[in-house]
Amino acid sequence: MKMEWRLLLNTTRIKDLDESDSKEKLVQNDHRSEFQRDYDRCLFSTPVRRLQDKAQVFPLEPHDSVRTRLTHSLEVSNIAKAIAERVGYNLVEKKEIDKNQFEDIVYMASTCALIHDLGNPPFGHSGEDAMRDWFKKRINEIGDIVVKNEAHKQDFLNFEGNAQTIRLVSKLQMLGDFSGLNLTVGTLSASRKYIGPSDKFKEGEGQQYKKLGYFQSESSIINKVEELTGTQERRHPVTYLVEAADDIVYSVIDLEDGIKKGVLSWQEVRQELYGLIPEIIDRAEQNIFDRAVKQKFNPLSDIDELKNNAQKVVGGDEILIDKYVHQYCEFEELSGQSLSEARMNVLRTLLIGKNIKAVVNEFLGNYDQIMSGKYNDELVANPECEKIISACKDIAVKKIFNYPDILKLEIMGRNIVHELMDHFWDGIDRYPYNVKEGDVKKRKLYPFNYKIYTLLSSNYKAVFEYNFRNSDDGDKNYVKLQLLGDYICGMTDSFAKQLHKDVKNG
Repeated sequence: MKMEWRLLLNTTRIKDLDESDSKEKLVQNDHRSEFQRDYDRCLFSTPVRRLQDKAQVFPLEPHDSVRTRLTHSLEVSNIAKAIAERVGYNLVEKKEIDKNQFEDIVYMASTCALIHDLGNPPFGHSGEDAMRDWFKKRINEIGDIVVKNEAHKQDFLNFEGNAQTIRLVSKLQMLGDFSGLNLTVGTLSASRKYIGPSDKFKEGEGQQYKKLGYFQSESSIINKVEELTGTQERRHPVTYLVEAADDIVYSVIDLEDGIKKGVLSWQEVRQELYGLIPEIIDRAEQNIFDRAVKQKFNPLSDIDELKNNAQKVVGGDEILIDKYVHQYCEFEELSGQSLSEARMNVLRTLLIGKNIKAVVNEFLGNYDQIMSGKYNDELVANPECEKIISACKDIAVKKIFNYPDILKLEIMGRNIVHELMDHFWDGIDRYPYNVKEGDVKKRKLYPFNYKIYTLLSSNYKAVFEYNFRNSDDGDKNYVKLQLLGDYICGMTDSFAKQLHKDVKNG
């Protein structure tokens, strides 16, 4: 059964799932659509602001032109918007959607891309790995933390930043209640990159089951979202567009940042990619050469001498001679790393444009399968994108991610995350919950644990204390561990480093 856009664009809000009389009312003279409001409230939210101090590739990066999670998320949002617009125009022409639905899809894609990394802990994916390893060690290996419910246990053993994003926007970011940012169910559905719960996600086939999609604590919300949007354990079509935008952006901008940092050169990029996209590499070099000549920059190398050298290397073919000159000519005003950066800037633009076109064609070519939930791949897995994106990712792995300075920072970040989790678990686990707030005398029996608990975020504690009071005795450790995960994931890189320094060394 095909999904329907009238359901996929459902504007019911999270707060209204259980409270039929709590419908939000638009502010007077507010002519925004519900999905436009979703975008605006996400953009102005605290978790989005925190992304400015979370690593994209380079943790604790002092170079202010190198991307953080915030600049990355803004760029992904921009590309998701561009993809959604192109897809939307086509669907309007085919009368699959109307003009209002077109605008809703564009805003939805922009919003989901903006928030796609909100749940990630400090220090990038290494921080996420560190959290997962801590849970595995304490729950499975040492076994000193008992989580009786197997499905609950899997939430931590397979801990995932995407699932934490769902938790964050649906519960943790408090606006006076426990409905998070109170997004529409349409946007919440589209923001779910993976669709399986922690104890079942490995049972399904395809990209959407690669990792867990949501924690058990959010299962009731997700079940209602699936019912109202008609997705029923299928990916929302907009999810494919956002996922593709993320792949398109980070595969190439990681290289751009690598060059900006000086850990990667244009020649290395050229060597790896020229066999796949010679015409695009040539255009990037020629573009910068033509601009420099037009600006009457002073060549560092004698162009006539370069042409003579080119004739010895490539023969008398004028086109090949021009390519040779474009590749090796540097200018007094544009040379070395600045020339590499300029070329990479053009290459980034060309590759993003090429990949957007291919992704749009892939979506439209598989539209019926996507709408029926039978498309199990990524949009970038098409022949036009796959080899280029894979090659870019391979360069990043070989030349950037394994750069010694990054590895040292990742090791440092891992140690910080582990030690902070040790400290705060001690406070959370041994906090005297049965002692009333005003009973100062009894609290003196647990001074250390009380002080640790006091440091935790008040928002997260409010959600935790509500859940703790309403949970069965067998689930107490589940909600305690969630409080720990919520607090760590909410930290920025700098905050985590400073807090670790304060509690460890003073």
